[in-house]
Amino acid sequence: MGAWFVMSSMGLFEMRGSTESKPELDLTTPLFDKIAIQLDPKYYKGKTFVIEVHNNSKENIYIQSATLNGKALAGPKIHFKDIVKGGKLHFEVGPVPNKSWAGKVLKIEL
Repeated sequence: MGAWFVMSSMGLFEMRGSTESKPELDLTTPLFDKIAIQLDPKYYKGKTFVIEVHNNSKENIYIQSATLNGKALAGPKIHFKDIVKGGKLHFEVGPVPNKSWAGKVLKIEL
């Protein structure tokens, strides 16, 4: 449960046990304004994966939009392969849900 709490606090939530051939994580609102994950170069090409949140507060608990390395994400999921490349995940949060963004689902490439 400790690992789940750490990942969830960073805004990353995974329910399928990484059993998929191309795992993806659900995005949730991080507890922190900024998180930097140092990736081990023995296993991953990226050096650091940074998660930043704009307007983070007790009232602003809903993700309005998210970008990965400056490109808008279509919905609340991210592929694991994109995290380990390194880069920046940026969240915009607000006081009401953005149902049109949160209801979208990524298509998995086969």
